[in-house]
Amino acid sequence: MYFSELASFFQKLETTDSRNAMTEILADLFSQASAAEIDKICYLCLGRLVPQYESYEFNLAEKLMFEVLAKAYGKDKEAVKTLYGRLGDLGGVAQALASEKGEVKSIKDSTVEEVFTKLWEVAGVEGEGSVEKKINLLAELIAFLAPISAKYAVRIPLKKLRLGFSDMTILDSLSFMKKKDKSLRKKIEPFYNISADIGKIARAFKEKDLEGLESIRIVPGTPIRTASAERLPNAEAIIAKIGKCAAEPKYDGFRVQIHKKDQEVHIFSRNLEEMSASFPEISAATKKISVSSIIFEGEAIGFNSETQEFLPFQETVQRKRKYGITEMAKKIPLKVFVFDLFFREGQKLIDQPYHQRRQQLEEIFRKSQSDVFAIAEKKIFEQACDLEAFFQEKISQGLEGVVV
Repeated sequence: MYFSELASFFQKLETTDSRNAMTEILADLFSQASAAEIDKICYLCLGRLVPQYESYEFNLAEKLMFEVLAKAYGKDKEAVKTLYGRLGDLGGVAQALASEKGEVKSIKDSTVEEVFTKLWEVAGVEGEGSVEKKINLLAELIAFLAPISAKYAVRIPLKKLRLGFSDMTILDSLSFMKKKDKSLRKKIEPFYNISADIGKIARAFKEKDLEGLESIRIVPGTPIRTASAERLPNAEAIIAKIGKCAAEPKYDGFRVQIHKKDQEVHIFSRNLEEMSASFPEISAATKKISVSSIIFEGEAIGFNSETQEFLPFQETVQRKRKYGITEMAKKIPLKVFVFDLFFREGQKLIDQPYHQRRQQLEEIFRKSQSDVFAIAEKKIFEQACDLEAFFQEKISQGLEGVVV
């Protein structure tokens, strides 16, 4: 597929408010795409080059994009700034400048693969002189693109694609591509949840329908997407809805999903961001767990081991940083209260009943003898008054409440 064709789809999506219409437009796009390029198209649709959990940065701020556009179209940088002041969108500026050039330069109808590869090259430039190299590479790319292609090729590095949909709409569209409805979404989504890679899902589904997804497995190092908890107003509503239940404290920290494969450890945030480097004590403690492969979740919270008190969230959140990590680890030590187990020694546990997962979790962490990990408290309740008392107890301890 040519990038100008993809850009035309982007234009349709940008001017569409209806979610159903977006789904149909994307389904049409995916129908026209080949299996070899649909993964890249999915990433580009979301303004990315990689799955959400993989980190990459273009490191091209708006002020540098002024230089890119000036270089690409032979304009003075101040003229580019003036046009930007009028349009308020650097993608629109690129489109306007590309339209102005007329026949001065030949337009090259680059393929999606070619544009994707060039953008990847731009993102990968590092080291001395990297800023100038990025400017030159991106200017070379957009200088010969059609106006509509230039518009979106500029927006992607700025992370301002503005198409108005998420990965969930893409799942609906994959179903619509095959069935002309959203009925396959519920069969596709579980595979997305265990791979967190929309491009991988789209390619496998494009190639072999649902059968192509069967080969997707949980792999330590690839985060698992988990459902968010549903809020209910009080203990009576909880017991009325689910009856007998297990309840755990809701710690005022941040969620961590921890993966171990031999001595390789990955730590992901709730938003699937890789955070391993920020938490050296968690990584070190995970390596000592007596299983070769495991994926589990917990809540990390600042903890004063001398007073046995939790630290306020405002202090705990300071640990989510990329610099000064060693010093902050000493100042604000973390304790991880583990509460769920998804994978152990090659076995997928995520579909097993909660009490079975919890039993295995407790077996593992009772043996760990770690100062970093603790098993989250759990109690079983049948009466709303008892659940309410547990909730009030946790509130008095400075926690957020309970999770059932």
